[in-house]
Amino acid sequence: MDFMKYCLSTIAIAFIIISCSHGKTIHFPEGKELNNPVEVTVIRNRNLFCGAESTTILFDGLPIAHIRRGEYVSFFVESGVHFLKVRQNGVYGNFKKGKKYYFLISINFFDMIDNYIFGDSCGFEIEKISEEKGLERIKRSKNLIEMEKAHESAAVVSRTESEPKKKAYSFNPEEPWTGRWQVTGYRSFIGTWALKQIDNKVVSTENSACQIESLAVGDQLKGKIIGSYKVYPFTIKISSDGQSFKGTSTDYYGRSVHIKGERK
Repeated sequence: MDFMKYCLSTIAIAFIIISCSHGKTIHFPEGKELNNPVEVTVIRNRNLFCGAESTTILFDGLPIAHIRRGEYVSFFVESGVHFLKVRQNGVYGNFKKGKKYYFLISINFFDMIDNYIFGDSCGFEIEKISEEKGLERIKRSKNLIEMEKAHESAAVVSRTESEPKKKAYSFNPEEPWTGRWQVTGYRSFIGTWALKQIDNKVVSTENSACQIESLAVGDQLKGKIIGSYKVYPFTIKISSDGQSFKGTSTDYYGRSVHIKGERK
């Protein structure tokens, strides 16, 4: 008995998973290279019962689309006899070249009672309707294919917008230390530092207030300031926007001092 309940629960879960599907499948008839193409449109009515669930349209035994309340889907097939089915109910159609055919999916309330016992809460049926009725219902329905394309486009836009935008730099990000910096801090280092970065090597250029020899390691610059009587080691770190830096060095007596710089 427990095993039977397990099986029925599994079947119910399977139906729920299927009902969540939406859109066309890999078997959807694209209508390419047909000798005698016939246009077929399947419309699902606007029943409130089971409106949230989708039902699978099978064409000649293959699932071609999952359709929800108030939607329709059109496709082209080869002329001849074909079989359309939804859940337990199906209908044959003799499709003739050059004509259009319309089918309506509705709720079958009698099937709902029987199917509920087996874990399928909704019963559906399909019937052929006239072109006049088909066109009238299409006016009040949504095109499944167009909706699917719209969702795909929205997903692409969403992914594009979520990607980080490229930052507009006022300097070359490949050599962030290159430029002129207004430096404050210990009196021996203040003024304008004119720096040039080549690969990971950073040195001072002409018109620099201090002579600098250093190496860039990540976002840090480590090196030495060459004074008239002494060489001062320093370590500074550039800001995330590349517009400033701060760090430490030593004074004449070897005591730690702070350095700050702003890009000019």
